[in-house]
Amino acid sequence: MMSDEQIRQHFQVIRQQIVARQRDGTEEIDAAIEDLQVIYEQMQTRLEMLEEVEEDLFQQQQYYQDIFQFFPIASLVTDANGLILEANQAIAELLNLPHSYVLRKPLAVFIEERDRTEFRTRLNQLAQSNGTQVWQTRLCSRDRTPVSVELHIAITRNTQGQIEQLRIGVYDLSLLQQTIASTDLSNSPLQVSTHQLPRSLDGLQVLFVDDEADIREFVTTALEAHGIRVRTVASAAAALEELERFRPDVLLSD
Repeated sequence: MMSDEQIRQHFQVIRQQIVARQRDGTEEIDAAIEDLQVIYEQMQTRLEMLEEVEEDLFQQQQYYQDIFQFFPIASLVTDANGLILEANQAIAELLNLPHSYVLRKPLAVFIEERDRTEFRTRLNQLAQSNGTQVWQTRLCSRDRTPVSVELHIAITRNTQGQIEQLRIGVYDLSLLQQTIASTDLSNSPLQVSTHQLPRSLDGLQVLFVDDEADIREFVTTALEAHGIRVRTVASAAAALEELERFRPDVLLSD
């Protein structure tokens, strides 16, 4: 049987072991807390960096969205079926409609009724098309007569080759038609009113519009042989851009 002294010593040993274990446990807890603090600070730093990146991306997105919205050329983004996903202010003004009214509408509803069947047919054929497509049609909106336009359609596809979006530039052909009318052209693409020509053909500047490359080449060769400076373009939209730069004396169109 243990004496009282032995019992006291035994309890003393137990107390010492408990204290030692508590001390070891406290040190482990303190070390774990320090590790957690370091991890928290690292996560906080990364979070701040992510917030800065997110803000930069938002600013860039807003910048390009503003460019799209206020771009002077009427522009649309549709899905493969022609449903309007995005539209800028210029197309809303061309249609004489509030901007919000244009969104989520099929583009076909803004096509002049007589042109809709052909428009839908060509839209369905885009899956077999490559490159930018150029179509001429007429748009029509409320309280406005049909407007002749030229659509420049860029096709974006997914990895399976399916159409994801159509990015469409819409050029108002009435601007070009007004320019042609002001030059007093005859119905023939190569006949020019005599009062428009200078006494010498040398230096005369002619802008010729035709979508056939062979015709453009033939006209260029024929006119340049007489000292005439010729600039040719394939579309009405390109002609509008070229008018300001080239400043032709005469504009010819097919």
